[in-house]
Amino acid sequence: MLTRSRIAWLVPFAGFIFGYFITYIIIQRGAIITPTVIGKNIQDAASILAQNRLSLRLLREIEDNTLIEGIILDQLPKPEQKIRANQSVFVTISKKSKTIGAPSFINSNVHDASEWGLKHGIELEPVFIYCNSPKNICVAQYPEPCVLNWQKKVTAYFSFGTHKLYIIPSLVGLPVNKVEEIIAHYPIDLEIINLNNNDINNNIVIDQRPISGSIVDLSKPLFLQVQVR
Repeated sequence: MLTRSRIAWLVPFAGFIFGYFITYIIIQRGAIITPTVIGKNIQDAASILAQNRLSLRLLREIEDNTLIEGIILDQLPKPEQKIRANQSVFVTISKKSKTIGAPSFINSNVHDASEWGLKHGIELEPVFIYCNSPKNICVAQYPEPCVLNWQKKVTAYFSFGTHKLYIIPSLVGLPVNKVEEIIAHYPIDLEIINLNNNDINNNIVIDQRPISGSIVDLSKPLFLQVQVR
């Protein structure tokens, strides 16, 4: 038989067990099954949870450009798990990555553009063209500034200065000393055939190479040959 001391000890223990089960039953009766909101957009997910006396809380965002922005990718608690009413369901949603348009290199010099591109991880391909803009200044680019989906690569066109193309004039009939005056300011090497050093002023050009009308680039050395008599 149980002594009074043992009965006195069992009474509070039994009361604790009884209270625990009562509380458990009450909680279980108040618990609901977590609905599935994965694959829903935020508005639909919030509506579904509200109908079940639950609220939506944003846990984190994951960048995924293949999905529509704001789609539920995951949830806690998981679908079909029990949750008490008036609690929150934490969700992970999709978001688009921020797309930045191509930068503008227009009017930048080649040094500054190259430095900026290197600093920001942009592959810059410089191309030099003759034009009237100051030398080494960017006058055009591809893709154009602000264009999206440009793959971090830009072809920039820099001025090579004014094109030094000239038309060779006719030198036939001119004395050699006059020809020398004309070409004195240009990078031209002159060869004179049949030059008479005893009468320098009367050496008249009778033929020339390149011939008159030829287009030459004076940014490069030019060889001019004249024949005199």
